[in-house]
Amino acid sequence: VTVTAVDDAVARGSLSFTLEHAAADYPGEGDAGVFLPSASVAVGVSDDDAAAIVLSAGSVRLSEGSGGGADAATYTVVLTSEPADGADVVVAVSLSGGGAAFVDVSPPSLTFTTADWDEPQTVTLTAVDDDVVSGTQSFSLAHAATSDDAAYDDGGSVRIRPAAAVAVVVSDDDRAGVRVSRTAVVVAEGTGSDAFDVVLLSQPAADVVVSVAVGGGGAAGLSAAAVADDLTFSAGDWDEPQTVTVTADDDDVAHGAQTFSLSLSAASADAAYDDGGAVAWLPAATVAVRVVDDDTAGIVVDTSALFVAEPGRAAGGIDDELTVVLRSEPDGFASVLIDFSLSVGGAAALTVTPASLTFPAADWDVPQVVVVDAVDDGVETGSRAFTLSLAATSADGAYNAGPFVPTAAVAVTVADDDFQRAAIVLSAQRGLMTEDALSPAEHVDYTVVLATAPTANVVVTAALLGGGGDEALIARAPPTDTLTFTPDNWDEAQTFTLYALGDDVASGNADYTVVHTAASADGEYDGAAARFTASDRVVVTRVDDDVARVVLSAGALTVAEGQAAASTYSVSLSAQPTQAVTVTVAPEGAADAAQMAPTPTELVFDAGDWDEPQTVTVTAVDDAVAEVVATVALVHAATSGDASFNDADVSGGAAALFVPSQRTSVQVFDNDNARVVLSKGVLTVVEGEAATYTLRLGSLPAAGATVTVTITPPIAAAAQISVAPTTVVFDGDDWNVPQTVTVTAVDDSRGEDDVTYAIAHTAASAGDA
Repeated sequence: VTVTAVDDAVARGSLSFTLEHAAADYPGEGDAGVFLPSASVAVGVSDDDAAAIVLSAGSVRLSEGSGGGADAATYTVVLTSEPADGADVVVAVSLSGGGAAFVDVSPPSLTFTTADWDEPQTVTLTAVDDDVVSGTQSFSLAHAATSDDAAYDDGGSVRIRPAAAVAVVVSDDDRAGVRVSRTAVVVAEGTGSDAFDVVLLSQPAADVVVSVAVGGGGAAGLSAAAVADDLTFSAGDWDEPQTVTVTADDDDVAHGAQTFSLSLSAASADAAYDDGGAVAWLPAATVAVRVVDDDTAGIVVDTSALFVAEPGRAAGGIDDELTVVLRSEPDGFASVLIDFSLSVGGAAALTVTPASLTFPAADWDVPQVVVVDAVDDGVETGSRAFTLSLAATSADGAYNAGPFVPTAAVAVTVADDDFQRAAIVLSAQRGLMTEDALSPAEHVDYTVVLATAPTANVVVTAALLGGGGDEALIARAPPTDTLTFTPDNWDEAQTFTLYALGDDVASGNADYTVVHTAASADGEYDGAAARFTASDRVVVTRVDDDVARVVLSAGALTVAEGQAAASTYSVSLSAQPTQAVTVTVAPEGAADAAQMAPTPTELVFDAGDWDEPQTVTVTAVDDAVAEVVATVALVHAATSGDASFNDADVSGGAAALFVPSQRTSVQVFDNDNARVVLSKGVLTVVEGEAATYTLRLGSLPAAGATVTVTITPPIAAAAQISVAPTTVVFDGDDWNVPQTVTVTAVDDSRGEDDVTYAIAHTAASAGDA
């Protein structure tokens, strides 16, 4: 008789049965006496099934931001035997305290039936991608089973392999730090401002207060919004950039361009954001500030020519005066002394009152008047010309020896009164007028008077030689270009006034000549016979107040790869061009073009829109190469038929034409990381089987990369596991294509505990450190 055990999949444990034997029609003994030693045979059945729950991994490593992609972590759960009597087995998965805030578990429970008990079910773990710097976190993922089958119920002694809990490690992708959008700004005194943004890199645990302080001697020359009112970031607005606006105080001292610095500091109950710890500032905690001065040193003389007439003002002649004032405040409370001297013979013919001027620092902008008068010598000498020279001394080097504007040498004409015939006396031969300025100090007044009484009315007419009426104007009250002298008022001086009409064109300074003629029934004062004591002409210089410049709103920019919002700046002209001006914008070189791109690359301004700013947008090139912060530059050029705006014709070239600079610095922040990305942090391999993971590069290598895979400790590991391949090569085309590494466990016959080995990875690249 052969007895065979039925091989099922149910874990029943060892079972005992009895085989009973019965005989019929055995003669003479009866039924009970037929079997020896007994009619019963005891049968024991040893079960080869064991009730257990098998987990494919004992530990899992996650990284924030994996999002369930290539870096997601999974493991499987399966039963080793069929539940008894049609029972279901429910395996619940739960994280230890606080873990739910960091890891999502899906599904949270698994149900196995008699139909699918041997089909592995997958549990997916995903790190919660928050914005808080929490560091690496470790949790325990527990498994508990319930079932009507006592072998699979935790009320019994269900076995879970390799352990009832999976160790979960979560790597944080958040970094505490403060990003400053720019490391350099440019501001001009009194005319504008520049700005930079500040934002946190992660959500703080407590409010963060960022303070801005002015350093480098700039406290008296700079003001920054939020220097007094600090920037406060909370958990609700930490990722919203706050702006610091920098303006330059508008003083009156000619310092020239100066550089200061703004220092940023942070304070918070969150130690990662408190300067008592080690706050990370990207790219730096200082911002350089370049201040463009709007003051220039200069001693302004309001005229380059004077006219006086004997016998001097006190005796009925004509004196003249010049006004002197400083352009800017002397530095260091210094005073400026101005002395006067006359050319040969002038001391006998002229008086100068006062003989010198002193400008103290407190009154530098108060004009002072010098009166020049003629000395009556009683000798008919005719008109004479002298030079009044000005010289300056000061402890402020910018004012020592000048400079004088427009000149330190003033021409003085002395009209003689010792003549016996008719003459027309003009009080000035030269003058200086400023464009579009109507104050008495900035236009030209001169007088006309007759030397003798006429026998009839004399009409003196003033006219601009060669036109020029669109830029200069002769006027009096009421406006006219003629003066009439009668036999009664011939010796009463009458005034002509010359104004420079304003425009927006940078045409430069220009000289205009006013020619005078006379008409009268008195033949000595009529036409060509009319005599002028010095000259019939007055030459006036029209000072242009327009300067041809191409104005850029920023001297430095910051852009970031992959940033939705690009950086911008504007371009405009400072004066109206006479012909169209084309401004080109281009990266300084090929390396610059590889980092960022401007749009548009060409701007055109004409006489109708020259003062309307046009915007240039600068965008970072989002490449795959891991780089440090790159500092590159845009350069600008201007071409025009108007020589004032054609950089090839401008003295000093484009460097002088563009304000604040022809070159705009651009900082490009990278969004690529040089790293090797593994699809899994933990592998579980059963003897005789294999498991796989993938690896790829985090960014494009400069010249390919090789990753070497090794097992440690290598001697002991060789008998247990192997990896293939041991070398993975990436080039410029496949750097982001995952490549598979296979780990195989050796199937030996020894009974051993589970063994853990480490697989190490090293990367090398010929051209990318």
